[in-house]
Amino acid sequence: MKFRIKSVLTASLLFALSAAMVYAGGGQQSGGAASSGDRRTPIVIKVSTVQLPTQQMGIGLKQLEDNIKKELGDWVDFRGYDSAQLYSGAEELEAVGRGEVQMVFAIGGAMETISNRIQIVKLPWLFPSLATAYKVLDDGETGRQIFAPVDQAGMAVLGLFSSGSATVANNKRPLRVPADFRGLKMRAPGKMDTLNINSLGANAVVTPSEETYSAVQQGVIDGMSTPSTVFVPRRFYEVQKYVTNSDNMSMQIGYLVGNKSWYNGLPAEFRAGLDRAIDATITQMRRDVEEQDAELYARMAQEGCEVHNLTDNEKAQWKAASEAVYVEMERELGADLIALARRESSTL
Repeated sequence: MKFRIKSVLTASLLFALSAAMVYAGGGQQSGGAASSGDRRTPIVIKVSTVQLPTQQMGIGLKQLEDNIKKELGDWVDFRGYDSAQLYSGAEELEAVGRGEVQMVFAIGGAMETISNRIQIVKLPWLFPSLATAYKVLDDGETGRQIFAPVDQAGMAVLGLFSSGSATVANNKRPLRVPADFRGLKMRAPGKMDTLNINSLGANAVVTPSEETYSAVQQGVIDGMSTPSTVFVPRRFYEVQKYVTNSDNMSMQIGYLVGNKSWYNGLPAEFRAGLDRAIDATITQMRRDVEEQDAELYARMAQEGCEVHNLTDNEKAQWKAASEAVYVEMERELGADLIALARRESSTL
Protein backbone atom coordinates (compact mmCIF):
# COMPACT_ATOMS: atom_id res chain seq x y z
CA MET A 1 0.00 0.00 0.00
CA LYS A 2 2.82 2.44 0.82
CA PHE A 3 4.27 2.45 -2.69
CA ARG A 4 1.20 4.28 -4.02
CA ILE A 5 1.70 7.12 -1.57
CA LYS A 6 5.40 7.29 -2.43
CA SER A 7 4.73 7.30 -6.17
CA VAL A 8 2.36 10.25 -5.85
CA LEU A 9 4.76 12.12 -3.58
CA THR A 10 7.76 11.64 -5.83
CA ALA A 11 5.90 12.91 -8.89
CA SER A 12 5.16 16.27 -7.30
CA LEU A 13 7.60 16.94 -4.49
CA LEU A 14 8.38 20.43 -5.71
CA PHE A 15 4.68 21.20 -6.01
CA ALA A 16 4.12 20.04 -2.46
CA LEU A 17 6.82 22.32 -1.10
CA SER A 18 5.60 25.33 -3.05
CA ALA A 19 2.00 24.65 -2.01
CA ALA A 20 3.04 24.65 1.65
CA MET A 21 4.61 28.08 1.13
CA VAL A 22 1.45 29.41 -0.52
CA TYR A 23 -0.72 28.22 2.34
CA ALA A 24 1.67 29.76 4.84
CA GLY A 25 0.87 33.18 3.47
CA GLY A 26 -2.92 32.88 3.32
CA GLY A 27 -6.02 31.70 5.15
CA GLN A 28 -7.42 28.19 5.19
CA GLN A 29 -9.21 26.94 2.10
CA SER A 30 -11.95 24.31 2.18
CA GLY A 31 -10.14 21.01 2.48
CA GLY A 32 -6.83 22.81 2.11
CA ALA A 33 -3.61 22.67 4.08
CA ALA A 34 -2.24 25.07 6.63
CA SER A 35 1.44 25.91 6.98
CA SER A 36 3.49 23.36 8.90
CA GLY A 37 4.52 26.24 11.11
CA ASP A 38 0.93 27.28 11.86
CA ARG A 39 -0.74 24.57 13.91
CA ARG A 40 -3.44 27.03 15.04
CA THR A 41 -5.25 26.61 11.72
CA PRO A 42 -6.62 23.05 11.41
CA ILE A 43 -6.51 21.28 8.07
CA VAL A 44 -9.92 20.00 7.02
CA ILE A 45 -10.15 16.37 5.94
CA LYS A 46 -13.55 15.16 4.73
CA VAL A 47 -13.87 11.39 4.26
CA SER A 48 -16.93 9.62 2.87
CA THR A 49 -18.20 6.05 2.50
CA VAL A 50 -21.48 4.49 1.43
CA GLN A 51 -21.18 1.80 4.08
CA LEU A 52 -22.86 1.78 7.49
CA PRO A 53 -20.96 2.43 10.74
CA THR A 54 -21.24 -1.31 11.50
CA GLN A 55 -19.77 -2.33 8.12
CA GLN A 56 -16.11 -2.73 7.30
CA MET A 57 -15.57 0.68 5.70
CA GLY A 58 -17.70 2.43 8.29
CA ILE A 59 -15.50 0.89 10.98
CA GLY A 60 -12.42 1.77 8.93
CA LEU A 61 -13.62 5.37 8.74
CA LYS A 62 -13.66 5.58 12.54
CA GLN A 63 -10.26 3.87 12.79
CA LEU A 64 -8.85 6.36 10.29
CA GLU A 65 -10.25 9.26 12.29
CA ASP A 66 -8.71 7.94 15.50
CA ASN A 67 -5.32 7.31 13.87
CA ILE A 68 -5.23 10.71 12.18
CA LYS A 69 -6.10 12.51 15.41
CA LYS A 70 -3.48 10.45 17.24
CA GLU A 71 -0.82 11.53 14.74
CA LEU A 72 -1.87 15.13 14.11
CA GLY A 73 -3.95 16.23 17.10
CA ASP A 74 -5.58 19.63 16.77
CA TRP A 75 -3.78 20.25 13.49
CA VAL A 76 -6.62 18.36 11.78
CA ASP A 77 -10.35 18.97 11.48
CA PHE A 78 -11.62 15.49 10.57
CA ARG A 79 -15.15 15.18 9.18
CA GLY A 80 -16.40 11.66 8.48
CA TYR A 81 -19.57 10.79 6.58
CA ASP A 82 -20.81 7.19 6.50
CA SER A 83 -24.02 5.55 5.21
CA ALA A 84 -23.96 7.42 1.87
CA GLN A 85 -24.80 10.67 3.66
CA LEU A 86 -23.19 12.68 0.89
CA TYR A 87 -22.97 10.52 -2.24
CA SER A 88 -23.62 7.14 -3.80
CA GLY A 89 -20.61 4.96 -4.69
CA ALA A 90 -19.81 6.37 -8.13
CA GLU A 91 -20.77 9.91 -7.09
CA GLU A 92 -18.35 9.97 -4.17
CA LEU A 93 -15.43 9.12 -6.45
CA GLU A 94 -16.42 11.97 -8.73
CA ALA A 95 -16.58 14.19 -5.65
CA VAL A 96 -13.09 13.25 -4.47
CA GLY A 97 -11.82 13.88 -8.00
CA ARG A 98 -13.28 17.39 -7.83
CA GLY A 99 -11.89 17.93 -4.33
CA GLU A 100 -15.29 18.24 -2.62
CA VAL A 101 -14.09 15.56 -0.20
CA GLN A 102 -10.46 14.66 0.38
CA MET A 103 -10.74 10.87 0.70
CA VAL A 104 -13.31 8.11 0.24
CA PHE A 105 -13.53 4.47 1.20
CA ALA A 106 -14.69 3.10 -2.15
CA ILE A 107 -16.18 -0.27 -3.09
CA GLY A 108 -14.76 -2.19 -6.04
CA GLY A 109 -17.80 -1.75 -8.27
CA ALA A 110 -17.52 2.02 -7.97
CA MET A 111 -13.79 1.94 -8.71
CA GLU A 112 -14.52 0.09 -11.95
CA THR A 113 -16.36 3.20 -13.20
CA ILE A 114 -13.01 5.03 -13.09
CA SER A 115 -10.91 2.27 -14.63
CA ASN A 116 -12.31 -0.85 -16.26
CA ARG A 117 -8.86 -2.42 -15.77
CA ILE A 118 -9.67 -2.75 -12.06
CA GLN A 119 -12.10 -5.50 -13.04
CA ILE A 120 -9.05 -7.76 -13.27
CA VAL A 121 -9.02 -7.94 -9.45
CA LYS A 122 -12.23 -10.00 -9.60
CA LEU A 123 -11.18 -12.44 -12.29
CA PRO A 124 -12.43 -15.80 -10.97
CA TRP A 125 -9.82 -17.77 -9.07
CA LEU A 126 -7.02 -15.45 -10.27
CA PHE A 127 -5.27 -15.24 -6.89
CA PRO A 128 -4.38 -18.40 -4.96
CA SER A 129 -4.47 -16.48 -1.69
CA LEU A 130 -5.19 -13.08 -0.20
CA ALA A 131 -1.50 -12.58 0.53
CA THR A 132 -0.73 -13.05 -3.17
CA ALA A 133 -3.44 -10.58 -4.13
CA TYR A 134 -1.88 -7.92 -1.91
CA LYS A 135 1.59 -8.54 -3.39
CA VAL A 136 0.31 -8.23 -6.96
CA LEU A 137 -1.77 -5.13 -6.29
CA ASP A 138 0.66 -3.37 -3.92
CA ASP A 139 3.96 -4.14 -5.60
CA GLY A 140 3.35 -5.73 -9.00
CA GLU A 141 3.30 -4.33 -12.52
CA THR A 142 -0.34 -5.45 -12.72
CA GLY A 143 -1.23 -3.08 -9.89
CA ARG A 144 0.63 -0.20 -11.50
CA GLN A 145 -1.15 -0.68 -14.82
CA ILE A 146 -4.68 -1.13 -13.54
CA PHE A 147 -4.50 1.88 -11.21
CA ALA A 148 -2.84 4.22 -13.74
CA PRO A 149 -6.22 5.59 -14.95
CA VAL A 150 -7.13 6.47 -11.35
CA ASP A 151 -3.97 8.58 -11.16
CA GLN A 152 -4.82 10.19 -14.50
CA ALA A 153 -8.26 11.08 -13.14
CA GLY A 154 -6.65 13.14 -10.38
CA MET A 155 -6.91 10.54 -7.63
CA ALA A 156 -4.49 8.30 -5.76
CA VAL A 157 -5.06 4.83 -4.33
CA LEU A 158 -3.76 5.36 -0.81
CA GLY A 159 -4.58 1.87 0.44
CA LEU A 160 -6.51 -1.28 -0.36
CA PHE A 161 -7.87 -4.18 1.64
CA SER A 162 -9.95 -7.33 1.30
CA SER A 163 -13.64 -7.08 2.13
CA GLY A 164 -13.80 -10.80 2.86
CA SER A 165 -14.60 -13.77 0.68
CA ALA A 166 -17.37 -13.61 -1.91
CA THR A 167 -20.58 -14.82 -0.28
CA VAL A 168 -22.97 -16.35 -2.82
CA ALA A 169 -26.50 -16.74 -1.46
CA ASN A 170 -30.12 -17.20 -2.48
CA ASN A 171 -33.48 -18.20 -1.05
CA LYS A 172 -34.32 -21.03 -3.47
CA ARG A 173 -31.78 -23.86 -3.09
CA PRO A 174 -28.17 -24.72 -2.12
CA LEU A 175 -25.55 -23.61 -4.66
CA ARG A 176 -22.98 -26.37 -4.95
CA VAL A 177 -22.41 -26.83 -8.71
CA PRO A 178 -23.03 -24.54 -11.69
CA ALA A 179 -26.29 -26.36 -12.57
CA ASP A 180 -27.76 -25.07 -9.30
CA PHE A 181 -27.57 -21.47 -10.59
CA ARG A 182 -29.90 -21.99 -13.55
CA GLY A 183 -32.95 -19.76 -13.56
CA LEU A 184 -31.86 -17.63 -10.58
CA LYS A 185 -31.80 -13.84 -10.64
CA MET A 186 -28.80 -12.78 -8.60
CA ARG A 187 -27.40 -9.46 -7.48
CA ALA A 188 -23.97 -8.44 -8.74
CA PRO A 189 -22.25 -5.17 -7.74
CA GLY A 190 -20.43 -4.58 -11.03
CA LYS A 191 -19.52 -5.87 -14.48
CA MET A 192 -16.97 -8.49 -13.44
CA ASP A 193 -19.31 -9.88 -10.82
CA THR A 194 -22.00 -9.98 -13.51
CA LEU A 195 -19.75 -12.03 -15.79
CA ASN A 196 -18.88 -14.37 -12.92
CA ILE A 197 -22.52 -14.96 -11.99
CA ASN A 198 -23.64 -15.37 -15.60
CA SER A 199 -20.83 -17.85 -16.32
CA LEU A 200 -22.21 -20.04 -13.54
CA GLY A 201 -25.66 -20.05 -15.14
CA ALA A 202 -27.65 -17.41 -13.26
CA ASN A 203 -29.00 -14.11 -14.57
CA ALA A 204 -27.06 -11.27 -12.91
CA VAL A 205 -28.75 -8.00 -11.96
CA VAL A 206 -26.49 -5.08 -10.99
CA THR A 207 -27.84 -3.79 -7.68
CA PRO A 208 -26.35 -1.26 -5.24
CA SER A 209 -25.57 -2.76 -1.84
CA GLU A 210 -27.98 -0.43 -0.06
CA GLU A 211 -30.89 -1.57 -2.31
CA THR A 212 -30.21 -5.31 -2.21
CA TYR A 213 -32.25 -6.17 0.89
CA SER A 214 -35.44 -4.64 -0.51
CA ALA A 215 -34.79 -6.15 -3.95
CA VAL A 216 -34.81 -9.64 -2.41
CA GLN A 217 -37.90 -8.84 -0.34
CA GLN A 218 -39.76 -7.66 -3.42
CA GLY A 219 -38.70 -10.64 -5.53
CA VAL A 220 -36.68 -8.54 -7.96
CA ILE A 221 -33.75 -10.89 -7.29
CA ASP A 222 -33.48 -14.34 -5.73
CA GLY A 223 -29.98 -14.05 -4.38
CA MET A 224 -26.67 -12.25 -4.45
CA SER A 225 -22.92 -12.21 -4.62
CA THR A 226 -21.55 -9.87 -1.96
CA PRO A 227 -18.56 -9.71 0.41
CA SER A 228 -18.90 -11.52 3.71
CA THR A 229 -18.27 -8.24 5.55
CA VAL A 230 -21.36 -6.80 3.86
CA PHE A 231 -23.69 -9.82 4.19
CA VAL A 232 -23.86 -9.85 8.01
CA PRO A 233 -24.00 -6.10 8.83
CA ARG A 234 -26.67 -5.62 6.14
CA ARG A 235 -28.62 -8.47 7.77
CA PHE A 236 -29.03 -10.30 4.47
CA TYR A 237 -29.39 -13.51 6.48
CA GLU A 238 -32.96 -12.35 7.17
CA VAL A 239 -33.91 -12.71 3.50
CA GLN A 240 -31.50 -15.42 2.30
CA LYS A 241 -31.63 -19.11 3.22
CA TYR A 242 -28.75 -20.78 1.39
CA VAL A 243 -25.17 -19.48 1.60
CA THR A 244 -22.05 -20.69 -0.20
CA ASN A 245 -18.57 -19.58 0.81
CA SER A 246 -16.94 -19.32 -2.61
CA ASP A 247 -13.47 -18.83 -1.11
CA ASN A 248 -11.21 -17.13 -3.69
CA MET A 249 -13.67 -17.20 -6.58
CA SER A 250 -13.62 -13.42 -6.74
CA MET A 251 -11.46 -11.12 -4.64
CA GLN A 252 -13.60 -8.48 -2.93
CA ILE A 253 -11.31 -5.47 -2.60
CA GLY A 254 -12.07 -2.11 -1.02
CA TYR A 255 -10.03 1.05 -1.54
CA LEU A 256 -9.05 4.23 0.26
CA VAL A 257 -8.79 6.87 -2.46
CA GLY A 258 -7.60 10.45 -2.09
CA ASN A 259 -7.59 13.62 -4.15
CA LYS A 260 -4.09 13.71 -5.61
CA SER A 261 -3.63 17.49 -5.82
CA TRP A 262 -4.80 17.91 -2.22
CA TYR A 263 -2.53 15.15 -0.99
CA ASN A 264 0.50 16.44 -2.87
CA GLY A 265 -0.17 19.97 -1.61
CA LEU A 266 -0.02 19.07 2.07
CA PRO A 267 2.90 20.30 4.18
CA ALA A 268 5.53 17.55 4.40
CA GLU A 269 5.24 17.16 8.19
CA PHE A 270 1.46 16.87 8.05
CA ARG A 271 1.60 14.41 5.16
CA ALA A 272 4.07 12.21 7.02
CA GLY A 273 1.66 11.96 9.94
CA LEU A 274 -1.22 11.28 7.57
CA ASP A 275 0.78 8.50 5.88
CA ARG A 276 1.40 6.82 9.23
CA ALA A 277 -2.29 7.04 10.08
CA ILE A 278 -3.31 5.56 6.73
CA ASP A 279 -0.79 2.73 7.00
CA ALA A 280 -1.97 1.88 10.53
CA THR A 281 -5.62 1.89 9.40
CA ILE A 282 -5.10 -0.27 6.31
CA THR A 283 -2.92 -2.74 8.24
CA GLN A 284 -5.61 -3.09 10.90
CA MET A 285 -8.40 -3.48 8.34
CA ARG A 286 -6.47 -6.23 6.56
CA ARG A 287 -5.81 -8.04 9.82
CA ASP A 288 -9.40 -7.71 10.99
CA VAL A 289 -10.98 -9.17 7.86
CA GLU A 290 -8.73 -12.23 7.89
CA GLU A 291 -9.59 -12.88 11.53
CA GLN A 292 -13.30 -12.26 11.11
CA ASP A 293 -14.15 -14.10 7.88
CA ALA A 294 -14.76 -17.49 9.52
CA GLU A 295 -16.69 -15.80 12.32
CA LEU A 296 -18.97 -14.14 9.77
CA TYR A 297 -19.97 -17.48 8.24
CA ALA A 298 -20.55 -18.88 11.72
CA ARG A 299 -22.85 -15.92 12.39
CA MET A 300 -24.78 -16.65 9.17
CA ALA A 301 -25.35 -20.22 10.35
CA GLN A 302 -26.43 -19.01 13.78
CA GLU A 303 -29.00 -16.76 12.12
CA GLY A 304 -30.55 -19.70 10.27
CA CYS A 305 -28.71 -19.88 6.94
CA GLU A 306 -27.50 -23.17 5.51
CA VAL A 307 -23.79 -22.53 4.94
CA HIS A 308 -21.87 -24.63 2.41
CA ASN A 309 -18.11 -24.70 1.81
CA LEU A 310 -17.14 -25.89 -1.66
CA THR A 311 -15.46 -29.26 -1.97
CA ASP A 312 -12.44 -29.60 -4.26
CA ASN A 313 -14.62 -31.28 -6.91
CA GLU A 314 -17.27 -28.56 -6.74
CA LYS A 315 -14.64 -25.85 -6.89
CA ALA A 316 -13.16 -27.47 -10.02
CA GLN A 317 -16.59 -27.27 -11.69
CA TRP A 318 -16.95 -23.59 -10.78
CA LYS A 319 -13.47 -22.89 -12.15
CA ALA A 320 -14.19 -24.67 -15.42
CA ALA A 321 -17.40 -22.69 -15.93
CA SER A 322 -15.61 -19.44 -15.14
CA GLU A 323 -12.98 -19.80 -17.87
CA ALA A 324 -15.44 -18.07 -20.22
CA VAL A 325 -14.89 -14.91 -18.19
CA TYR A 326 -11.19 -14.84 -19.12
CA VAL A 327 -12.05 -15.08 -22.83
CA GLU A 328 -14.43 -12.14 -22.50
CA MET A 329 -11.98 -10.01 -20.54
CA GLU A 330 -9.12 -10.71 -22.95
CA ARG A 331 -11.27 -9.15 -25.66
CA GLU A 332 -12.06 -6.12 -23.51
CA LEU A 333 -8.76 -5.46 -21.72
CA GLY A 334 -6.21 -7.27 -23.85
CA ALA A 335 -4.62 -10.69 -23.63
CA ASP A 336 -1.26 -9.22 -22.57
CA LEU A 337 -2.66 -7.57 -19.44
CA ILE A 338 -4.58 -10.70 -18.45
CA ALA A 339 -1.46 -12.81 -19.04
CA LEU A 340 0.58 -10.41 -16.87
CA ALA A 341 -1.92 -10.72 -14.02
CA ARG A 342 -1.90 -14.51 -14.25
CA ARG A 343 1.90 -14.64 -14.37
CA GLU A 344 2.36 -12.36 -11.36
CA SER A 345 -0.32 -14.26 -9.45
CA SER A 346 1.66 -17.46 -9.89
CA THR A 347 5.12 -16.04 -9.14
CA LEU A 348 4.87 -13.19 -6.59
